Amino acid sequence: MFLKKIEVETIRRCGADKTKIRFRTRPSTDISELLPYLNATYPDSIYYAKKPSLELKKDDAVILLESEAIVLNELSNTTQGIKLIDWVKEEINRVYKNKDQIEPDYTSKENLSVPELYKNLPQLNCSECGEVTCLAFATKFVKGEYELEACSPLFTDDYQGIRERLEDYI
Repeated sequence: MFLKKIEVETIRRCGADKTKIRFRTRPSTDISELLPYLNATYPDSIYYAKKPSLELKKDDAVILLESEAIVLNELSNTTQGIKLIDWVKEEINRVYKNKDQIEPDYTSKENLSVPELYKNLPQLNCSECGEVTCLAFATKFVKGEYELEACSPLFTDDYQGIRERLEDYI
């Protein structure tokens, strides 16, 4: 068994949706070597090569796998979090066991990272896009759930330069 346990470090409310919670956990083993194999296994995942990490969805939760941390976001309750921790552990061990039959995928699907987009948004938290915060908008934009036009302040004269820079980037 590659990964023996995943230890919960913190449980907090999600910043974007206060009705949801997030778990920050620590795997017993550095999992970075498996991220390209997991990327190949989950075609809808988002692999970030610069800071090796992988983001995937399961049961409406967003799971971020990093070398020495696993963060589960948008959880409905602690029971869901515990079940997802078990699922993540099983999947990591399954992929490790079968990695000789999996072609690793080192393709980074990042064009624009959440932090990069966020720092270039007006950061007004105006909710005109339908999200509570600009960070929530940035997260969903990067996942392809929004177009830039959803952020109406970007399309005012005050933010024209920022908007043009973002349009060039994406």
